[in-house]
Amino acid sequence: MSSPYRILVVDDEEKIRKSLSGLLQDYDYEVATASSGPECLQIMSSQTFDLVILDIVMPGMDGIEVLQKIKEEYKDTEVIIITGYADKEKAIATFRLGVYDFIEKPFESKEILNTIAHCLNQLELKKEIEKKTMELAVEKERLLVTLRSIGDGVIATDREGKILLINKVAEELTGWTQQEAAGKPHYEIFHIINEKTRKIPEDPVTRVITTGLIVGLANHTILIARDGTERIIADSGAPIKDRDGNIIGVVLVFRDITEHRKAEKELRMSEEKYRTLFEESKDAVFISTPEGRFLDINPSGVELLGYSSKDELLRIDIAQDLYFNPQDREKYQQALKQHGFVKDYELVLKKKDGKRLIVLATTTAVHDEKGNIVSYRGMMRDVTDQRRLESQLLQAQKMEAVGTLTGGIAHEFNNMLTTIIGYGKLLQEEMVEDDPLKHNVEMILVSSERAANLIQSLLAFSREQIIKPMPVSLNEIIKKVEKLLLRVIGEDVELKVILNPPTPPFDKGGQGGIEDVVVMADQGQIEQVLVNLATNARDAMPDGGCLTISTELVELDEEFLSAFKYKKPGRYALISVTDTGTGMDKKIVKKIFEPFFTTKEVGRGTGLGLSMVYGIIKQHNGYINVNSESGKGTTFKIYLPVIKSYVEEIKPSTVTIPTGGTETILLVEDDLEVRKLTKDILQKFGYKVLEAVDGEDAIKKFIEDKDKIQLLILDVVMPKKSGKEAYDEIKKIRHDIKALFVSGYAVDIVRRKGFLDEEFDFISKPLSPKELLRKVREVLDK
Repeated sequence: MSSPYRILVVDDEEKIRKSLSGLLQDYDYEVATASSGPECLQIMSSQTFDLVILDIVMPGMDGIEVLQKIKEEYKDTEVIIITGYADKEKAIATFRLGVYDFIEKPFESKEILNTIAHCLNQLELKKEIEKKTMELAVEKERLLVTLRSIGDGVIATDREGKILLINKVAEELTGWTQQEAAGKPHYEIFHIINEKTRKIPEDPVTRVITTGLIVGLANHTILIARDGTERIIADSGAPIKDRDGNIIGVVLVFRDITEHRKAEKELRMSEEKYRTLFEESKDAVFISTPEGRFLDINPSGVELLGYSSKDELLRIDIAQDLYFNPQDREKYQQALKQHGFVKDYELVLKKKDGKRLIVLATTTAVHDEKGNIVSYRGMMRDVTDQRRLESQLLQAQKMEAVGTLTGGIAHEFNNMLTTIIGYGKLLQEEMVEDDPLKHNVEMILVSSERAANLIQSLLAFSREQIIKPMPVSLNEIIKKVEKLLLRVIGEDVELKVILNPPTPPFDKGGQGGIEDVVVMADQGQIEQVLVNLATNARDAMPDGGCLTISTELVELDEEFLSAFKYKKPGRYALISVTDTGTGMDKKIVKKIFEPFFTTKEVGRGTGLGLSMVYGIIKQHNGYINVNSESGKGTTFKIYLPVIKSYVEEIKPSTVTIPTGGTETILLVEDDLEVRKLTKDILQKFGYKVLEAVDGEDAIKKFIEDKDKIQLLILDVVMPKKSGKEAYDEIKKIRHDIKALFVSGYAVDIVRRKGFLDEEFDFISKPLSPKELLRKVREVLDK
């Protein structure tokens, strides 16, 4: 069976082309070849490829030029560079252009095949994420439709007019509940007649299906409720379409305007009462002509629109002077002509000074005896600030959706990493010290640990994490992350690291320095802070510059704390991060730590980086401030409380061999690979292991061997019954049973399952064999 992936091999040496294409075809890849850059681009203009394997040194047009063309025109195609001439500058250039990997000739078949497999797997993951993102967008749109309908009665039907949905407002107006109405013909529930003729109007569902348009159903409609109550309603119908544009149903939207009709009559009956209301209303109240002139407007309207007097407003052309887009007024007038009345119609206007203004207009069209519209009477309410807040809410909901997706992806990766790390550790322990393959296993484990740290970074982006603070040396953290920072900032930015001893000496004996100062911190979180600050500094120095990271010991006194509104005096370790970039003005500095605030253009940042930095430092009981001026660079100062003045040299501890046992353990895990690994580890150290694939299976297996089982190992999130639900059921059978819970999900998901707020033995994925065995023995020996 042929592979779904198509690969283009580009090399000017025929021998390499044939050798590489033959190797790939042996592994069922679909392969094409090209002997030069122009031939490569010509082939790609008519065919689609998932991956291009490209020689960097070729006559005429070299690989970097071809790579640049591919990345400009075929953004979904990955590229792997192969070359027989190792050149650091060219390697860096290719990575900046977005190459997936850079491989030197000669290479092993296994090396190129593994690189291709990893590349294509990453490409598949990217496509899956894009698919999920599109699905989220569809769900978001559905949510917006629902939100717009809140406050009105909503009835949704299929093409035949049978009711699918009726919301709470519609239940109140019709007297029917969702359960009672579902499946019934709409006319039994949505019983309407013409207000004047008392006749049943044209079937609204049929009208919408026939026209395919959003239509007003009647100018004078009465809704007869289940108990016979009559209400005057404003109503409309719209088609429900699938992704292909086919009409699959109809949504009827209506609202009770009975009280509005009464208010109109009372308004006409009492001009004096109307005038008082008109003048004193906090909303803008107006009367205007269909041609676009104000006949009257109250003081609130004059103030809202930013004019100095009513007379000045009466002289303006509404369409030209008041609307950002004059066509919006045409649509507004059309709605008034169609229904005679609109409520909360959103309009985007401009004030006299040109500032944007969003209002909700409730307006009635006034007709003469012949039915012609002679004026409009209405009110406008300013919702500019409200819409801004709604926009921020939608942004927060979008980020929550991204966080949910990220948490799910992280769980799956944690399961895979558990298997990789577990079997890697087992393999490592079986090897003799001088085994030539031991280095390969160590590299696998190192890469797996890096992947695990990456997952934690994803979770930190998506939701609050529980930090794992421990005594750490700040200098050691900076030394470890220095190489990573060099890759982050690029070659055109110089990195200076200055690790200063404190002055005066921190301890009385004059010994030690900043290296001896220990803070209680989560090393991964502090590394994340440094990476985020370095990334911001790089963006602030587009033409290059210098990034300086320095450390020192400081004493924060009461005067300093009062000036910066800090709380706790004492000795602190200070990390200063200084760049020579563009800097910021005072207005930006005030907002720099706010969520979603960013000075970058759309698509270049979420506005979460510095807010994450602020949150991490606050979680560590520390402080952070920023000093910056436009054109003069920026300095971030981070203060972390010192917990110890001197740390004795810690000798490497002897690696302890995990202790096994002979107890019987019920292992409950829905992931086959993780379950198999965990079982192998436990059995290797003497334990007897029974397996269950989900919560219900766990209860069944426990009942069968309840007197033999000493420990439960349960995954937290499983189908049918969660680990907690299964444990609660088993506790009823044997209250003294011991349990160890395992999960690869984000902390908030675990918390919702009932953990972290109660005393449970818990271990997070990915986990190593030694960590698992240690925890199992600890729980059993309690």
